[in-house]
Amino acid sequence: MYTNLPAINTSRSLGSWSFRESHPKVALASAVAGAGLIIAGSTVLIPAAAVASLNAVGFTASGVAAGSVASAAQSTFWGASTGGLFSTFQAVGATSVASSTGTILSSIAAVVGGGATLAASRGTTPKAKDNGFKNSKPLS
Repeated sequence: MYTNLPAINTSRSLGSWSFRESHPKVALASAVAGAGLIIAGSTVLIPAAAVASLNAVGFTASGVAAGSVASAAQSTFWGASTGGLFSTFQAVGATSVASSTGTILSSIAAVVGGGATLAASRGTTPKAKDNGFKNSKPLS
């Protein structure tokens, strides 16, 4: 059917060509952009995870949730007179506003995209002998 197609040449090797070596400024800019995305995304994700964790164990905006880990800790260790770490957790749990789902998803995308950009800025191309066409033969 397609008998005039040329054979795939697998004898050439690309050697150890590196994008970083050929384009150092672009690779550096990509690495900086990737790190910036990771940092920007993390500034949203870390506080959001802390607030979600505090809410999950019972430190809520309406006070200590009944039957929660926080209420068990309060009744076991402090009773009515709480202070220090427990009060700090309750203050943060009561006054912090959880991030919206869109903000969380955008931050996750920024961290993942930044990691991919950072990883890609350090990569090299595969050698031609590893392209899956080792046993290519002419179609004629």
